[in-house]
Amino acid sequence: MGEDAAMDAGTPTGAAGAMRARVAALLAAGLDRGALLRELETLAQEPGFAGRADLWAPALTRRGALFFEPFLLRHLDTGHAEVIRALLPEIEAAGHDTLFTGLYRKVADPATWNAELLALAAAPMADTEVARAVTRRDVDPLALNEDVALALYRRNPEQLRAFLRRHIRKPADGTERPYTQVRDAVLAHGDDDLYWAIFRQVASHDEWEAAVTALLRQRVPADAVAGELRRRQLDHPDGLDGNVLADYVKRYGAAVLPYIQENETWIAASAPESLLEAAHHLDDDGIYWRLFFHVGDPRTWNKALRALADHPPSGDAFAAALWRRTPPASGRTSHWQLDQPIALGLYQHDPAAARPFLERTLKRTDLALYAAAERAHDEELLDYLTTLLLRQGDRLVEAAYPGPITQRWRKPNAQSRADLERIGAAITERLARLGSQSPTDYVRRAANILGRLEPDDITTFKRGVEHNPAFSYLFREQRPVWRRSPEGIRDLLESPNMYAQLVALTALADGDDAEGPEVAQRALENLTTLRALLLGPARRNHKRLALRVLERAARLGGPAAAAIAPVLGEALHYRSKRAIADRVMVSYVRLRHATAER
Repeated sequence: MGEDAAMDAGTPTGAAGAMRARVAALLAAGLDRGALLRELETLAQEPGFAGRADLWAPALTRRGALFFEPFLLRHLDTGHAEVIRALLPEIEAAGHDTLFTGLYRKVADPATWNAELLALAAAPMADTEVARAVTRRDVDPLALNEDVALALYRRNPEQLRAFLRRHIRKPADGTERPYTQVRDAVLAHGDDDLYWAIFRQVASHDEWEAAVTALLRQRVPADAVAGELRRRQLDHPDGLDGNVLADYVKRYGAAVLPYIQENETWIAASAPESLLEAAHHLDDDGIYWRLFFHVGDPRTWNKALRALADHPPSGDAFAAALWRRTPPASGRTSHWQLDQPIALGLYQHDPAAARPFLERTLKRTDLALYAAAERAHDEELLDYLTTLLLRQGDRLVEAAYPGPITQRWRKPNAQSRADLERIGAAITERLARLGSQSPTDYVRRAANILGRLEPDDITTFKRGVEHNPAFSYLFREQRPVWRRSPEGIRDLLESPNMYAQLVALTALADGDDAEGPEVAQRALENLTTLRALLLGPARRNHKRLALRVLERAARLGGPAAAAIAPVLGEALHYRSKRAIADRVMVSYVRLRHATAER
């Protein structure tokens, strides 16, 4: 149903005619263009205005197409196809290219578009005029028919090359258009860049394989082979058979690796075995493992590492072998998870060589490796393993001590509770040993452990403090030692994990008055970080603790009060969902009052 009919059916009789009369009267009123545009913008908000496009669109185009261009583009749409098509010849003849293109894109359809372009390719006009007319009809994502593409290319390859590159493609409906004649004409013209651009868009999988096989016979130089493969790489490579690339690995070795890296997703899905077998025949362990981390899988990786642990080479060769088997820092790092028994075997052979490898590849650990590191007095690895166990402990707390809502459908898991106790006992024993031997070393190690936590690593904080012995120890114990450690407090406050920050805030907010000077010094050293906590998205209870620390430090007066007062004054005016402006105001007034009394 047209808009006029719909309007007559749903509004009082004569409403459509009334709108037409109002538009006609406005256009005949003799207003200047600015006044006319303002009146039209107001009228355009009323029902029925769009249905009078046959009246106002031609009038505005003739009155001043460039001036009214934004209005026309905004208010004419696909429902006005008949009006737009009637206006386009006049607009094009007047040279209003942007208006023509904007309106043309609203009504272009594949059949009409291709017919117009075919007519332009044969038009008795100068090539530059043809190129401009074609460019005005640049509508994405329409695809050229092959006969149209061939006619345009023959008309003027240089001026129409960019247009052809954009519109020679597989149509959105998935139909196949090989553009064989176009490709032959382009190749005969010696236009390699356009040829391969078309090839990448429309070639079949068989054609790609034939092209890559033919390239191998050409014996191109090693420094050019990756670039030549890229020229032939299809834009839609899913389903390609990468086995043909095995011969490239055999011949070119490392030179072909950049191309494989760029296309590892589809290559790994189609041809990992043949490529790795080809790399194996090169007898170059470095190339093999560089290729492996693009097409290999974790199971094969762990199998190779088990073999290394069972039959390790001697001396520096072991460290070199581990280095080659270390996944790259970028890419699918989470993809490579080392099996724990293998980790223990590698570590027992050479702890120093294995440590960097384990810190890169271990995502979980067990107490067997933890005990081995204890026996080796390997405090660095123990810090890393403790962080892993804290993450695992967080998940165990959820299973062993589910919240009230979770308990409606899941019972506490006894095995998880036992595992949590064993992990907690091992960690707290070590932490207590560190604290008794050297409080300074304890703080350094504890800060290293907590500082490794990622933002979302702890999800059961309250239950963790109550039920996880390891996390409870780190949170509750040795607070006087923390207050005496500038480096430890700084590292925790700068941690990305808010619960690590909470360990520092709680330590500074705790304690007796005798420790006030130490708290004041820590607050001054970390004033920028504490200010960021007050003004940032931290939780309110964390902000309250930070405020308590600042107020406690400021009460001592002197440089602490002078430095802290402006921070509180700034926080007074901060408004957000998590702001604590009322509490800040109380602290600020107390501070000003105490300062005045002095």
